Amino acid sequence: MPEPLAPLKTPVPSALRPLAIQASVENLDLAVGLHLEFGFDIVLTASSDPRRNPYATLEAASRTFYERTGSYAQLDANRYAGPNRKMGASDLRVDWAQKQIQLGAPLILTDAGYIDGDIAQVREAIASAEELQSILDKPVLATLAVAAPMLRNFRTELVDLVGNSTVSIGLALGHAADPLSSIQVVGALIELLSLGKVHPRRIDLSGIGALAFGAPGVSIGTTATLRHVYPAKKGGGNTSQWWSTLVPGTMSWRTHDKVMDAASTFTDHHFWQCGCDYCFGRAISIAIQSEAAAVLHNFATIKSLAERVLSSPDSRLSWFEMCQHAQTYAYEVMSESGPGWEPQDYLGAWLSNKPVRVPN
Repeated sequence: MPEPLAPLKTPVPSALRPLAIQASVENLDLAVGLHLEFGFDIVLTASSDPRRNPYATLEAASRTFYERTGSYAQLDANRYAGPNRKMGASDLRVDWAQKQIQLGAPLILTDAGYIDGDIAQVREAIASAEELQSILDKPVLATLAVAAPMLRNFRTELVDLVGNSTVSIGLALGHAADPLSSIQVVGALIELLSLGKVHPRRIDLSGIGALAFGAPGVSIGTTATLRHVYPAKKGGGNTSQWWSTLVPGTMSWRTHDKVMDAASTFTDHHFWQCGCDYCFGRAISIAIQSEAAAVLHNFATIKSLAERVLSSPDSRLSWFEMCQHAQTYAYEVMSESGPGWEPQDYLGAWLSNKPVRVPN
């Protein structure tokens, strides 16, 4: 566990309020710190450990979060993840929805399971959420955790189902690596975002692109495990003894030993220089000397990147330009530092969906 966050007090601007951070109940201190220091809204996520009651642990974490921050968190029962995940739409627990209301949750998240290729289950999950909404006074967010290829294979059906839905959709994608590494999946996501009711959950930096394309809200995970849904037999996450550092120039997470090694061979000072609210123009290889420092840098950088895109007159163009620059820089670092710095696949997938302007 990282040390407690040192105070920065750099609140999230109002334009970034749709950007939330998704954290595990096991990292409650981190969630509290990120909310207090940056103002991020928080999605608390239950453990996938079958020995722990997800509802009881979420309730306890929610109460503690409120006691320490004076704010209410969203509550994700996480029944769609882990080796013992619930499969399919199944029955939604009305009592859990009512408990979320009692706990002050701003959005009521359904506790649906994981859907691995069955479009009928998507239809059922949405219908169940709509039925739940009919008896609740607070807005319901229909959890839709699906295998990423479904966006490619059932694009038309998903657009129709989501477009006709009377509830908003909390979309989490399942994949062994990066669900948004596919051109077709990103293209389908863009079309779904155009409907104005899809909130990507458990997402990586692509969440910033989703906001640029009209998502009413996104939640970016604090760990690799919470940045998408891993297959049941693959836990995911970083097993290195080193912490992960977000490299803004390549828009990628790298273990800090790789950052230090690359900084000694790729000597472009401008590339390593970071303007986030923690680094203040210092090189990340110098500014970050501990896991606690990396945490501050990582989330200050997420805030900075999102602010740069969303404050632009054309946020979509700004996002594409950011992806292009990151891809180019990654090739440059790789050419001098070797393997391990290849451009992230999601960058190319987004860029391949950039509209081509036809001259008059």
